[in-house]
Amino acid sequence: MVGEFVEEYNTVRLHSSIGYIAPKDKLEGRAEQIHAERDRKLEEAREQRKRNRQLRKNQLTKRGEVGQHSRQPVKRKRARTLGVRLQECNLPKRRWRRR
Repeated sequence: MVGEFVEEYNTVRLHSSIGYIAPKDKLEGRAEQIHAERDRKLEEAREQRKRNRQLRKNQLTKRGEVGQHSRQPVKRKRARTLGVRLQECNLPKRRWRRR
């Protein structure tokens, strides 16, 4: 049982003190390769998010929604921050009850 734990600890578990790499990988010299692969994946994810944001912005521009508020009703708190009069929001008046 202890042997299984030691094996898992040294080959599978990622250690924060050595850059979230298993000690076996660090000793075998794969640390730089692992870090390079992580950096490549992170850069791909950044580029994908950038493309998605640009695509979303283009879609909104085509529909004429950029710079406008959504078509959903504005909530009271949001209306105050936007400087919109509450009467324009078509919201019912709040009724406060004392307890």
